[in-house]
Amino acid sequence: MEELIDSNSFLDTNEGQKSNTPESEKWDLPYTSSIYYKSIFGLISTLSIVGFMAGLYLMNIAFKRSQEMLRDYEKSPHKYTASSFKRVKIGRKIAWITLSIWIGEILAYLLLF
Repeated sequence: MEELIDSNSFLDTNEGQKSNTPESEKWDLPYTSSIYYKSIFGLISTLSIVGFMAGLYLMNIAFKRSQEMLRDYEKSPHKYTASSFKRVKIGRKIAWITLSIWIGEILAYLLLF
């Protein structure tokens, strides 16, 4: 009976210690693709005149979801893959770039008109 119990099947509850969970049992963070693609589409639409406000909307969603996902990852990093964590961080960086471009466009508009 003891052979049926795998010691790697139980998750460590102590934070800061290395988990015994194999990489194949880890999950991707939720909304990883959504954060990444919404930040990219937000950047593209911010650069266009037509999608100026749509870029702001998509960037806002990417910021909110990435904040939630980073908080979840900090609570239990042993449950999620490192690649999904990196993708969320990249999406957040793109959202910051989108925000800076958006603010630059507002300032340019105010200075020119």
